[in-house]
Amino acid sequence: MKIDARHIAGFIAGVLFVTGLVSLFSGSRKSSAIKIERIGEEINLSCVCCGAIKPDQALFWALVDRGVPPRIVDAVGKSLSSVLDMRKIYPGDRYMLEYSPAGSMKRFELVRSPWERYIVSPNGSTLVAIKDTIPLTRTVFAAEGVVKNTLW
Repeated sequence: MKIDARHIAGFIAGVLFVTGLVSLFSGSRKSSAIKIERIGEEINLSCVCCGAIKPDQALFWALVDRGVPPRIVDAVGKSLSSVLDMRKIYPGDRYMLEYSPAGSMKRFELVRSPWERYIVSPNGSTLVAIKDTIPLTRTVFAAEGVVKNTLW
């Protein structure tokens, strides 16, 4: 079997991905998981940073502590503040940030609950933030009857 640049790049990316997953699940402060997309002969690498907000921690510091460049974090924060009061980010809120090693942001998600999440994605040269919610409805049920037999 011939080993060429694609095999080496795939091996290195695989090692970096596993290293990132181990550091993510072991509680390491730095996370550098790598996502690989192959388009023809071109390999696109993405850095993926996932985690949850801790008590007394701002989103900015949560991402910077994971190794995300402050320039990307600042751009995400400015865009996100158009749809969310940044002071309303609470411990337990989960986030996922995907960006290129060159420093361009690809996607950011902040999940507050199963029915509320915020997404920031690039649209041309600007970042656009949206609030994605699932509408909830409340239904009240009542039951009525007579107990004919008990265990007592």
